[in-house]
Amino acid sequence: MTAMNLILMGLPGAGKGTQAEKIINEFHLPHISTGDIFREAMKNETEMGLAAKKFIDKGELVPDEVTNGIVRDRLAQDDTKDGFMLDGFPRSIVQAEALDTFGPELDRTINAVINIHVEPEVLVERLSGRYICRNCGATTTSYTSNLKLRVRVMSVVVMTSINVKMISLKQLRIG
Repeated sequence: MTAMNLILMGLPGAGKGTQAEKIINEFHLPHISTGDIFREAMKNETEMGLAAKKFIDKGELVPDEVTNGIVRDRLAQDDTKDGFMLDGFPRSIVQAEALDTFGPELDRTINAVINIHVEPEVLVERLSGRYICRNCGATTTSYTSNLKLRVRVMSVVVMTSINVKMISLKQLRIG
């Protein structure tokens, strides 16, 4: 049987988390979220985890080189040999190209990409009221008319939308 190696894409607030839960429960796949593997690598003080921590502690984005290393390390683990679902990776052309290289090297070629599309206006409305508990990770919603927050959310939606389109144009090698 061929491994089911998936990428789940979509803008923030599109419902990736909800759909990811359904997919991993149905197909018993490891859910590989970049945020989760960053936290795990930092906790375990791996070389790549310590490199990521330097950027995260300064409030900076983790560079592609470090992100690629952490994802590669995670895909090399035994629990991904029969399939996995990537969530939050790749987010750039550099990351997509790296996955095209190390995926086949690890015998982890992508079979399918699922892109969840939701209109940006809907996402701005959803995300403007989303609050995530720092202690337990629970998400709650309380819609707001705070213009400054809505503008910031819209910029995140636009930038992520650009990344998703760029990666779609790259057309990852799908085995």
